Amino acid sequence: MAHANIVSADATFRVGQTPDVIDLPFFDAEDEYIVQTDLWQIGSVAIKLMGLFYLVKENVPRTTGRSVLEFRLDFQNTFRGLAAESVALQDEIKGK
Repeated sequence: MAHANIVSADATFRVGQTPDVIDLPFFDAEDEYIVQTDLWQIGSVAIKLMGLFYLVKENVPRTTGRSVLEFRLDFQNTFRGLAAESVALQDEIKGK
């Protein structure tokens, strides 16, 4: 839709001018805040999925005799650190 007509194209392209630079992106303009928020969200989902997989692995009885997933011995400590970093990034994004 961004390039479908002149009205929507005008909303996605920006011309930023300074005395020595003209910034006219060929593709859609990127908002740095939106990009950072999207990247944080992807990381947050990945952390939640890792936690879910770990809980399932630890709480499912081992009836098959083999383990499909293997976690590092220090996974819980690493996971807590990643979760804390994710919360800190979320607070930074929110402006706290």
